[in-house]
Amino acid sequence: MKYKLLTILTLVSVQFLLCQKLIIDSTFGVNGIRQIDFTGILVNPNLLQDLNNNIELIYNNNLTFYDENGILRNLQPISNPGNIAYKSEFTEFSSAQSSGNYLFIQYKYNPPRTNGFLDYYIRRINVNNLEDSLFGDHGVLKLGSDFENGDSYKIDSQSDIYSIIESDYLKFNRNNVEIIKTNAAGSISQSNLNLDFICNDYATHFLTNIEFANNNSFLFAVQQTCKDSIITVMFKLNSKLWPDSTYGTNGLVYLDKESINSSSLKAIQFIALGKNQNILVVYNDKINNSIIIENYLPDGTLDNNFGTLGRFVINNYLYSLTSNNNFKLDQTNGSLFIFGYDQNENKSKLFVIDKTGNLDPDYEANGGFMLEGKLVNLIQDNSNKFVAVVTKPNFSASNQNYLVRFTERLTETIDANTLSPKIVILNNELLISEIDPSIRSIGVFDLLGNRLHSSVVNTDFLKIGLMNINSISGAALIAFYNINNKVHTMLIPLPK
Repeated sequence: MKYKLLTILTLVSVQFLLCQKLIIDSTFGVNGIRQIDFTGILVNPNLLQDLNNNIELIYNNNLTFYDENGILRNLQPISNPGNIAYKSEFTEFSSAQSSGNYLFIQYKYNPPRTNGFLDYYIRRINVNNLEDSLFGDHGVLKLGSDFENGDSYKIDSQSDIYSIIESDYLKFNRNNVEIIKTNAAGSISQSNLNLDFICNDYATHFLTNIEFANNNSFLFAVQQTCKDSIITVMFKLNSKLWPDSTYGTNGLVYLDKESINSSSLKAIQFIALGKNQNILVVYNDKINNSIIIENYLPDGTLDNNFGTLGRFVINNYLYSLTSNNNFKLDQTNGSLFIFGYDQNENKSKLFVIDKTGNLDPDYEANGGFMLEGKLVNLIQDNSNKFVAVVTKPNFSASNQNYLVRFTERLTETIDANTLSPKIVILNNELLISEIDPSIRSIGVFDLLGNRLHSSVVNTDFLKIGLMNINSISGAALIAFYNINNKVHTMLIPLPK
């Protein structure tokens, strides 16, 4: 049977779809908050989420498992692999693969040279905290040795793993960036970038995250502090780790150069790649206590139509230095979701900048969306809800660390019959077919507003098992969420 929208929707079913722009999700933890059972300083905190929306939190060499509602599933110190001779530490760089495995970059000091000399590894484990024997040497792959003061940055492309280690690389006795590509089995190909050309003298440098572009090429930015200036450049490399000759000058574009004595010093934080291959570059200006966002066209030139002459400035806030993962770029409309931190007020505030480089006023109502403390990590789950790690200093003793989940309100309700979906209930399963291609996810609610199910839509057919369908009174509300953040609703009667 194909259901049509009932002409009268119950008031409660409409109201829970039309809430505030952003709202704490009370179904998570206790009223949307899950306290982390650790009161010290979170070292390298990172969030992961599997395909079932289960949450994995890594901090201080612990891996903590929560279910999608914030209920603690398991807390395990991550054992030191037997094939790494000395205790290793986890960086903040990790990812979850579609296979269910987790990838981590670890490092260890290289005795007897303990003054900053490091070895780096990629480690792959499964949800049971066991090394994946099919990867490297029993789940551990050594990336390199004798890095000094190194940092690592990586992204997982499912089939290949790209790692960048930024260091004073002693084997070459110069400023160097080591780029390592690893396949699923753990074999390595690598390349080396000498950064001496940026500065004529010895320099320190900082690397951003890396972003994949078309044809498996990838971009990352490097900022070097030279003797009298700070220089920022963008690299684009192809899948063979060679400079992409179609970008800038032999794969390189100079973004910025400032004098050390400038009244505005831009410390680069991260880059974000848009669906049109534009690049957003985010800086902190610590002198003026502000966040600077610039937009660059695919060829590396500044987009002067973005904001004011290519930039947008958020005053009185700084981007969190704890992690480069507390931002999200909406690939459907180009909006950048970014949290700024106000140290004086100890609050984190969400700013949404649209694709034109202007602040989205819809998110500024009533002072905007704020969280107590410093947001240090952020993910978005398969239901388009946000989960964040926040640390709130308690100056009398310790930190209050917590997880929080919040969601975006839906801007409009529309008759789902305009989509003409086909809905059938068969053997306690809800079968939805002929789904309009504009729909990105589907939710099922009871008439009290409780979410019974949510799924990301990637085909025109969806099968939802409603095992508790007999406990739902009378009818269920089907919500179709489209790419413009609008919702189409359909109320269907349920069999008794």
